[in-house]
Amino acid sequence: MSKALRFLAVSMALLALAACSSISKGLESSWSVSAGEPGTLADAPPLIRAMRFDDWDRAATLIARGVGAGERILIPVDSSPVEIAAGEGRLELVKALVEAGWIGEAEGEIAMMRAAQAGKAAIVEYLIGKGYRAGVSLETYRYGMATKSPAAYELFLRVPHPKFSINGYANSVFTEGNPTPGTLLSNIAIIGATPLIEPALGAGAKLETKAFEYLGYQGVRPLWLAVAAGRTETALALLAAGAVPDATDKINKYTPLMVACITGNLTAAERLVAAGADVNAKSATKYLAGASFNESRQVLSVSIADLKQRTPLILAAENGRPELVRLLLASGADPLFRNDEGWSAMDAARLYMDPVSAGMLLAAGVEENPLITAICAGNEKTVRTLLPSLAEYAGTKKHPVYPFQLAVRWYSVTGSKAVIDALLEAKDKLSGYDIERALRIARSEDEELFLYLYAKGLALNTPTYDSGYEILRALARRGDAAGFKAAWKTASPDLDAGQRNRLLSAAVTAGSVELARFMLDGGADANAYWFQDRLSLLGKAAATGSLELTKLLADNGAEINPKLSKIGWVVYPFISPLMAAAETGNAPIVRYLLGKGASVNEIGFEGRSALAYAVLSGDVARASALLDAGADVNVRMSPLVPGSITTKLNTGETPLMLAAKADSVAMLSLLLERKADFRFTDWIGDDALLIAYRSGKREAERALTAAMGSRYP
Repeated sequence: MSKALRFLAVSMALLALAACSSISKGLESSWSVSAGEPGTLADAPPLIRAMRFDDWDRAATLIARGVGAGERILIPVDSSPVEIAAGEGRLELVKALVEAGWIGEAEGEIAMMRAAQAGKAAIVEYLIGKGYRAGVSLETYRYGMATKSPAAYELFLRVPHPKFSINGYANSVFTEGNPTPGTLLSNIAIIGATPLIEPALGAGAKLETKAFEYLGYQGVRPLWLAVAAGRTETALALLAAGAVPDATDKINKYTPLMVACITGNLTAAERLVAAGADVNAKSATKYLAGASFNESRQVLSVSIADLKQRTPLILAAENGRPELVRLLLASGADPLFRNDEGWSAMDAARLYMDPVSAGMLLAAGVEENPLITAICAGNEKTVRTLLPSLAEYAGTKKHPVYPFQLAVRWYSVTGSKAVIDALLEAKDKLSGYDIERALRIARSEDEELFLYLYAKGLALNTPTYDSGYEILRALARRGDAAGFKAAWKTASPDLDAGQRNRLLSAAVTAGSVELARFMLDGGADANAYWFQDRLSLLGKAAATGSLELTKLLADNGAEINPKLSKIGWVVYPFISPLMAAAETGNAPIVRYLLGKGASVNEIGFEGRSALAYAVLSGDVARASALLDAGADVNVRMSPLVPGSITTKLNTGETPLMLAAKADSVAMLSLLLERKADFRFTDWIGDDALLIAYRSGKREAERALTAAMGSRYP
């Protein structure tokens, strides 16, 4: 594989890159630092630096002097000089780079697609004229699909490389981080490039090609993808071209019509129905997700996924799509169908509070217990007359929906506590399962209502649910010490150590010193921790900004420097209490923890120091306290990939770079005064000044330029 292809493959995966070099002097000296490796301005790629500063005259001069061949930086887009020039419409620089003989087949293709994406037609035509083609490799194809640009996609039809296969790369549709991008027609469907459908089919694209995976759905076809992505015009064009209207995904067995019912795409649904889509199609119920054989125990383990069988009508009601319910009923959908769990479209409409759909289903002949109808209408008088029918829901038989559950759920629609009160007066007739469902709904959706039910004396303590504990958690989260202590008297004997510790955590998070002291005196553990919790209890206290609460935890034995998680061993807090104080606490808490021996230069699991969190907070007082205690002003950091707990990026960022991104002149002044080194660069060769420039942080840019004297010191 060529250097350019190898670079692109690594860049898209955000991995390490082989070293590149060029010839120059001074700042234009040999660029010997590997891409992805922090360095200094002496190591920065000079041509890319000039281009990233939009200094086009300097870039032209450097190219003319032979400076910049082979330069790369580790970012997915605009990673090379020719790609940057193409994206910015700098035809003269693209020509200079090509004519210098620096641009290979793959690099030229990428530049061509970048220009197409940016609407730089002259550059596209120039590169085509120079013989560059689309689809030389998987890596360049992946780049093209990642542009999500119809103009870039069109190049694969207009000037395909001999190696390109229009039905190749079917393993998956491109999503961020996915290694394989899927077929061209699949991607056309996703971005809604309708004008490209006919030429793609004319070039041999298969209308029913399957994408291995898209957003977790496997074996999906272009029509399915277009509907899922909300590309109605494209979906209609695919239908007109002969796409099968009922082709499902592999596992869930969702049809395009079902997807339209989920997303609320009425136009697509109408055309699908007109094209013969089955309005009574049924999705899967269970799926063999995996099987394994334990050799030592001689046991076969089978994993079954419960997929909850649905029809288009059930999905429309479940997702609050009355316009689609109307369409489906008019098109012959069966309103009486119940799935293998007894679930119907009416149950879905009731549970998901869709009165319009419920009304249409009743008009279509669905029978419903009058008590349920009255509850969802908020009709207290009728509810009272129908209370004897609660007997229908007693016993152990499971029902799709329950009266009290719906009264609580529909409270947000009806606003009727009178209906709830009427049912509470007959609570002895309510099934335990109904009460549990209602309490869980109130607890998660309306805490005020949850506390109202508690005040009305509703309680449930079963092996699966303890309302007393949940009430205590709700009161602790509110910092309601008086209410908490009153509830504690009846709930405390049944609480285990884990529950007590969670109540302590809730009290600390609420910033309640009184409740935290109450729980600590009651035996809760100041060092209790829960898997993948970002903060320890002391960290939570510090984060509230309460010095008194922080001292209380520390005085009760909370660790000042607890163990922190590491890559591959994510079982401890992510950041230290000092880092939490630096992030959202205050300077007195920072100084207190430092006085208690907090490690000032520890790097947390998230890859940053306490000083970095203070810089990101913009609080100069916190940062000063840390610097006074010896915090490393030039610490190099490797932050976690956002959303990941398994991968860090060796960006080499420094506190000064973070201050530049934040556009904080006061923080920059403090850091520079404390000898922050502005010559440091991150893994792509950007220093704090270039970071400020690229981020549009003009105040920071002016402050750093004044400190450095020049962009090219």
